[in-house]
Amino acid sequence: MAGLRGGLPPTADTDRTDPGRTPVPSPFTGMSRRIDARIIRCLNDITGRALFPYQAAIVRIGFSLTVLLYLLREFPNRHGCTARRTPGRSTSRSD
Repeated sequence: MAGLRGGLPPTADTDRTDPGRTPVPSPFTGMSRRIDARIIRCLNDITGRALFPYQAAIVRIGFSLTVLLYLLREFPNRHGCTARRTPGRSTSRSD
């Protein structure tokens, strides 16, 4: 049984490689470590310190503006969730 080692067929890395040819290094060697290190460095920069002196105030103002815009958008449809005649309204008026 020529070409078989211990009953196993030849593998690509043992029998089929040219012994005189040196493998070409991959340009992507170590790239995942560099990308991971860059992502970790960016996350540490963003979360490790305040980027602006009043960062918490800016976040609160932005959140309140978002809620205000939502309420203003829903204002014309405010009667969709409740009846037209609620206990606080007069029954003598017709809407």
